[in-house]
Amino acid sequence: MSSGFFRALGAVSQLALAYLVSTTLDQSASGQFFLYVTWFTLLAPMTLLGTQYYAMRRLSSYDRGDSQIAADAHALARLSTKTLLVVAVIAIPLAIWVDQSVFAWLRAFPLHGFALALACAVCLGAIAQAVAGHFHGVAKLGPSLVFSHIGVPLVAGVAIAAVRAGSSQEAILWHLAATAVIALIAVCSWFVCFGAKRKEVVEMPLSQALRDSGNLWLIQSLILVVNWSPIVIAGWLVASGGVAELNIAQRAANLINFVLVVVNFAVAPRLRHAWANNDRPRLREEVRRCSFVFLGLGFPIYLGVCFAAEWIMGSFGDQYRSAALLLRVYATAQLVNVVTGSVNQILTMTDHERSLRNICFGSSSLAIGLSLILGGTFGVLGIAVACSLAIAIQNCAAVLAVRYQLGFWVFDPRPVKGDPDADIDTRPNAMAPTD
Repeated sequence: MSSGFFRALGAVSQLALAYLVSTTLDQSASGQFFLYVTWFTLLAPMTLLGTQYYAMRRLSSYDRGDSQIAADAHALARLSTKTLLVVAVIAIPLAIWVDQSVFAWLRAFPLHGFALALACAVCLGAIAQAVAGHFHGVAKLGPSLVFSHIGVPLVAGVAIAAVRAGSSQEAILWHLAATAVIALIAVCSWFVCFGAKRKEVVEMPLSQALRDSGNLWLIQSLILVVNWSPIVIAGWLVASGGVAELNIAQRAANLINFVLVVVNFAVAPRLRHAWANNDRPRLREEVRRCSFVFLGLGFPIYLGVCFAAEWIMGSFGDQYRSAALLLRVYATAQLVNVVTGSVNQILTMTDHERSLRNICFGSSSLAIGLSLILGGTFGVLGIAVACSLAIAIQNCAAVLAVRYQLGFWVFDPRPVKGDPDADIDTRPNAMAPTD
C-alpha cells in the first residue's frame, strides 16, 4: 500500500508541476520551462552510468539487518560519486561552450542562456537518483520514490507558484534551487540511514557495475528517450507554446498507466522469485492475474480520459483546450502500454534484458526518426503521433519477445493446467536464462 501511495504521489507531483507552471506563466514561457524539465528528466538518471541500479541490486541481495549492508553502501556511494565527478568535470565546461557557441548561433532556441543551469541541475538530480537507488535496495521505497520522482517537481512547483514566477528564466532558477534542496536532503538522509564513513570500505570498479547492470541502465535510458526525445526535438521544430501543449498532454496521459506502474512495482519480486526457483506455473499465473487487472482497468480509464479530454486540458488554461486531440493520441499509446501488461518487467526479471535492450534501441531510434519526419510535416500532432507509435511498437515487440523466449502470451486468460512444462512452453530450455 505504501509503495502504491508514493507512486501515486510521484505521478501527481509531475502533473501538479505542469499545472502550477501553466497557470503561472504564459504558454510560450511554459513551453521553454517544460523543454528544460524534459532535458533534466532525460539526463539526470543517465549521468550515473547505471551505478544506481548496481547499488539497488547489490544491496537488495542482503537480508535485512546484515552488517555488510552499511559497508557496501559506502563503497557504492564512492563509486557513484567518482562517476558523477568525472561527468560533471566534462559536462559543465561543455555546457558553457554549447551555450556560448551553439545556442548563441540558434538565438531563438528556448534554452539559450541556461545550458549551465541545466548541467548543474542534472548533476544535483543525479545525486538524489543515486541515493534513491540505495534506499530502493534496502526496501525503503517511500524515500526512494521521494528522491527519484516526487521531491524536485513538488518543491519546484510550490516555489514557482508561491513567488508567482514571471518568466521561464525565473522558473528555471527555482527548479535548480529545488533540485539543490532535494539533493542536500537526500545526502543527509543517506548518512542517517547508513552512518558515517567506514574504514573497511573497499573499491568497486565502474566496469563491475556496467557488467552487472549495464543492460538495465541502457534499457531505462532508452525508455526515457522513447518517451521524451520527441519533446526535445519539438524544441527545434515547433513554437514554445506547442512544446507546452505536448508536455501537458503527455503528463496527463501518463496517469493512465499508473495502474501498470503500481502493479509492476509489486509483482516484479514475485516474478523474479518464480523464475529463480524454476516455478513455471507460478510465473505464468502471476502474469495471467496481472493481465486481468490491466484489461479490467485500462479500458475504462482510457475511455474516461478521451471523453473528458477537452475538460482535462482546459483545466490547465483555456489556451490548452484545443490540444485535446494530443491527449487522446498519447492516451491511446498508454492504453497499448497498459493492455500489453508487464512485458518489460517479465523480460527483465527472467534474465532476458538483452532482448528488451534491443527492442528499446529500435523503438528509441524510431521515436527520433518519426519525430523529425512527422514533426517537421505536421507539427505538434506529428510529434505526438511519433511518440505514441514508438511506445506502441515497443510494447508489441516486447509481447512477441515474451512469447518467443518464454512460450506464452501475456494476455492469455487460460489458467495453468496439466503439465507445467507443456503449458508454459514445449521448446527445450526455453525457460533457462539466455543472457
